[in-house]
Amino acid sequence: MNDDRNALVFRLAQVCESHGWRIHAWVLMGNHFQLLLETPQANLVSGIKYLMGTFSQGRNRARLRRGHVFQGRYKAVPVNGTEADAYYFKIVAEYM
Repeated sequence: MNDDRNALVFRLAQVCESHGWRIHAWVLMGNHFQLLLETPQANLVSGIKYLMGTFSQGRNRARLRRGHVFQGRYKAVPVNGTEADAYYFKIVAEYM
């Protein structure tokens, strides 16, 4: 379990560097993860695809398994960090 968590954090660091993401808050739960991130470029889809794809492939390879690791599509909810929405941004960060 800790190996999976470490691998996900490692992949997240890779995608942040390659895609220019800025993480404001994150949490790893037993059955999912949550990210509050900033994407200066319009590359959320490609970054999530890289993150989840490389993590899943590595996890399956390590366990000699095949198939899905994550259930369903990810959910993305836009949160604007500008002055007008700063309160909502803070609420989301504190919730996580």
